[in-house]
Amino acid sequence: MEKKQEDTFAITAAKHFATIQALFIMICVKIEHTIDLALKMSMKGMSIEAIADVLEVQSASVKRWLARAADQCDKVNDNIMKDVEVSRIEMDELWVIIQKK
Repeated sequence: MEKKQEDTFAITAAKHFATIQALFIMICVKIEHTIDLALKMSMKGMSIEAIADVLEVQSASVKRWLARAADQCDKVNDNIMKDVEVSRIEMDELWVIIQKK
């Protein structure tokens, strides 16, 4: 190849790469937003099927997202909630609050 053709090829390849990279980032942001919405809907009491229907995704995806979120919550709780001194009365009050939600 001539130098000019090589430069043109390199520029074209770089433009395509930048386009693909931007598209990938946009898709990741959309997926993150969708998962965030699914978690919020679940916390509001919507069923997995209803969430999947609203977000136009499969219910298996919603189940997987919620399971991953639950695993992460467990890990956070395991690390943060070590050696917490809570009296029995405080624990009972916390359970009343949790049950109401």
